[in-house]
Amino acid sequence: MESTMLPTASTALVREYAKRLVEQKSARLQVLQALPRWEGEPVMDVGGTAVHVQPVSSQLAAIEAIVDVSEDEFLILLTDMSAADLGDAVMVHTRNQSVEILDQWSAVPSLFGATALDRSLTQRGNWVPAALLERRPASGWPQVPNGSLTGDVVLFALLSSVLGSTGPDLDEVRLLEILDNPSSRSAWRNAPLELRQELIAWTSDVLGTAASLALTLASESPISTLAFGLAFDVLWPDISGSAEPNQVAARTRVERFGNGPINAGAARRLADSAIAMVLRRGLNDTPQLMQVLTQAEELLNDLGWAEGAERSSILPQGLAARLRMLGQALDTDNVRTENVLAAEGALREILGHHKAEPTNPEIVAAQMAVRVGRWLTRVEKPTASLEESLSLQMTDGAWIDRARSAVWSGSVHESISVSYNKLADQAAARRASRDGVAAAQASKWTQAGAGTSMQSVPCIESVLEDVVRPLKSRSLLIVLDGMSASNATEIAEGAAARGWQEQVRVANGGAAQRMAALAVFPTVTTYSRTSLFAGYLKAGQQSDEKALFNGPLFHKNDLRAPAGQRLSTELSAALADQHQPLVAVVLNTIDDTLAKHDPGGTQWRLENIQYLRELFDSALEHGRTVILTSDHGHVVERGSTSRPVPGAGTRWRPETSGPPSDGEILFEGLRVLAPGGKAVLPWLEDIRYGNLQAGYHGGASLAEMAIPLLVFSRPGWPSPAGWAPAPPQAPVWWNERVIAAEPVPGGRREQKSARKKKQTASPSLEQMPDTLFELEHPPAVRAPVGAEMSIAESVLASTIYHEQSERAGRRALTPGRVQAILQVLVEYRGRVHKDTLAQASSVSSAQMNSELAALKRLLNVEGYPVLSQDSDGVTVLLDLKLLSEQFELDHQSA
Repeated sequence: MESTMLPTASTALVREYAKRLVEQKSARLQVLQALPRWEGEPVMDVGGTAVHVQPVSSQLAAIEAIVDVSEDEFLILLTDMSAADLGDAVMVHTRNQSVEILDQWSAVPSLFGATALDRSLTQRGNWVPAALLERRPASGWPQVPNGSLTGDVVLFALLSSVLGSTGPDLDEVRLLEILDNPSSRSAWRNAPLELRQELIAWTSDVLGTAASLALTLASESPISTLAFGLAFDVLWPDISGSAEPNQVAARTRVERFGNGPINAGAARRLADSAIAMVLRRGLNDTPQLMQVLTQAEELLNDLGWAEGAERSSILPQGLAARLRMLGQALDTDNVRTENVLAAEGALREILGHHKAEPTNPEIVAAQMAVRVGRWLTRVEKPTASLEESLSLQMTDGAWIDRARSAVWSGSVHESISVSYNKLADQAAARRASRDGVAAAQASKWTQAGAGTSMQSVPCIESVLEDVVRPLKSRSLLIVLDGMSASNATEIAEGAAARGWQEQVRVANGGAAQRMAALAVFPTVTTYSRTSLFAGYLKAGQQSDEKALFNGPLFHKNDLRAPAGQRLSTELSAALADQHQPLVAVVLNTIDDTLAKHDPGGTQWRLENIQYLRELFDSALEHGRTVILTSDHGHVVERGSTSRPVPGAGTRWRPETSGPPSDGEILFEGLRVLAPGGKAVLPWLEDIRYGNLQAGYHGGASLAEMAIPLLVFSRPGWPSPAGWAPAPPQAPVWWNERVIAAEPVPGGRREQKSARKKKQTASPSLEQMPDTLFELEHPPAVRAPVGAEMSIAESVLASTIYHEQSERAGRRALTPGRVQAILQVLVEYRGRVHKDTLAQASSVSSAQMNSELAALKRLLNVEGYPVLSQDSDGVTVLLDLKLLSEQFELDHQSA
């Protein structure tokens, strides 16, 4: 035998033989056939026992080695001689009286507690046992539950060990998670090249090409493989689609990290796994995640395609680009329908970005900007009376005030801020026009002695008599000093989220909408709140309110509770008193912000107003209806003009100080409680007479004189007589997009299986929806303008509908209700917010769920999804083409 054909004994393998020799104790000598070379320590310590290792090339050298070992020690000889050459003098001392061939595989089963090797493992090559022996963990390799040891078990364990990882079996996402750790990437790069190459080849077979690509990238670069994956998301958005020249060039440049051309399918799958892992972690701005996002953006920049980051639905630059797209759409001094259509598309792209958290002020501002744009494109109809103006403030003005507050707060991006500024100015101008009309109506009505009663809008001094006491239920009246109608929209959402059902008065066939009450003039606490609790026009202070109110009344100082309580003992007792029909509480949080904080930039939730959530909870516990109202609203400081006047209030001045000028109006009459029964009040929100504050009240704008009046009960409680569960109160433009005369590009990103994207330099407004992303188009099938009713009527007149209705029996909706819902769905081309349909049906949002279930039974013939709901949980979808087919309609458009 040629000695050069013999293996070299590695330290790890000889140690395994030494362990078995010591454990079996059947002999003190083992002869291994190998090259007679040894670079390890001459004596190994195996569990406290000395095992000598000696290379020998002659019988004499072997005998001398045996003689030199004491009786309590063991010896391993490495030799290229046969048993015959060594002779009986040596072989008589050996284990099994033979020279054993050095077999690295023979040591592998015992490493894992197995008895046999699967052929799939041995076919991998002799590098496997060598690596297992060299990299054996201090705690040993994991033990297999059965006797056979497979290749996947061994190589999973070996790869995990090289990466310095423990835990569950690897998959693509788990591998990315490990490689996201810099120490794991460093350990991987420091492993022998041959070992890495072999493990990459095995990984490709078992975990797929994306996993092997991740390991290859980690071998060549310290950049996080997650960052590579996020970059690949825009480099290979579609494995088969065309690409731009800069994109192709960047793909070529990234090959240096992959040791050659990168498979498009592997890149796409690696991108999907990276996104899945990032989303699984959540997109919180942790330092580790921010580093990954930064590395991905820097990588694209290094590849010469920095603008690629703007395509990403994960990277910050992707969100910034979408926001810029929105700003460009709205960058005009005269918002038109085409501006809003482009903004709608941009907003859908913004909301499709994974960093678009609903509470992010940038996202809130973007949503509100589009809403303001929608509102500006609607035709403004003048109101004929003060009552109409006050009602319009509750149904529309409150919502636009809320939206423009968010737009005013703006964006950190300068280019977007310019657009928001223009948008806010246009909204303010229209609101000012409304305020001027309403102030003139209020002045005329007040001067006439308020003799003309308003059916649906009570005056603040008659709220107790006309609204609260007729409820005939044990109630809690909460007066949020300074709460405007805009604030009330947010607070009502918070109450609904905690399970409360809003009630609205529906007497006299009126609309099912929130009530407004009219403040006393000037619109300040001294006059309006005292009049509320007195039940007649009265100026006064807290002590007067308590004396005049028929029931327990708690102000700020009465609410302080002892340690361990949220509400004062006296208030809790009053709420629990079964014989006390009405308890009243005044909360000053909103009014206090006018002097100290930012009422326009505050989100008014139950939790943000001290004691409010606790009061709702206590009312629930004690079975009380909650009535939420105010004494006046307020305007927010947005660049006001100071007109100092001696003896003036913040937003009103004595009539003796001079006649009204621009933006002001004279009020006089019984409901003007200023000295002399006369006062000059500004209706323009940017006029003040006092010091600069965060907000003001006292004037004649709708935001100040329209007092919200809301009633809440728990679901399941009977509605008070003349009241009913409120349908959603948001105006249609709050939830529904602008609809063009013809189908236009929308804004939803296509599914990842078809990520074709486009880009155009210096886009025009008409091009804007398609400049940065491939956008989804609304259904091509739609109803022509003016045909919506005929489609709904045709469905109800069809034979199939009558058959469906008969099957549904008593569970079927009335034809009128079906027609109303279908009309809205067809008008908005088959995509409508659930609240819009609830409004059309005059039912609450909760009731609309059962209505939709009943409508599905009528429309989903043979189970076909004519009517369905989007994954967002709030959008209702009507497949117009399927509707036409299932009900055999003749309308080409349907």
